[in-house]
Amino acid sequence: MKFEKYIKINKVVIRTPNILTSKGLIKQSIEDFNYIKSSQINENNCSFLFKSIYDCLRSIMESKLIKEGYKTYSHEASIQFLLENNIIKTETFNKINNYRTIRHDIVYRGKKTNSEKTKEIKKIFIKLLKKIQNENI
Repeated sequence: MKFEKYIKINKVVIRTPNILTSKGLIKQSIEDFNYIKSSQINENNCSFLFKSIYDCLRSIMESKLIKEGYKTYSHEASIQFLLENNIIKTETFNKINNYRTIRHDIVYRGKKTNSEKTKEIKKIFIKLLKKIQNENI
């Protein structure tokens, strides 16, 4: 679904851009990730770490929208915004959307993930964080 459609169905609301909040989300996300990355990923903690990294990923996506003047109530809308604004490519869009589903299954269905998926999301987070930071937020 196109980003504009999320606005029409009230999953995204237009707001005044807020650079301070945007920077705050990035700062908090980095602090959280720095704590998370000190943990050795294994089969016993990978689902917990996956959820935690996804939350960091979600925060940096949200920071970009807030900087641009949007408040989103949809994980999908955040991902779509990044795709439509050439911040991520289709391949990364598909991965993040898959991570969204995995996180949902962990949180709401009690499912588990594996160490490999947790390592993948960790790499995607680092890559996206660098890209958003390079945009001078």
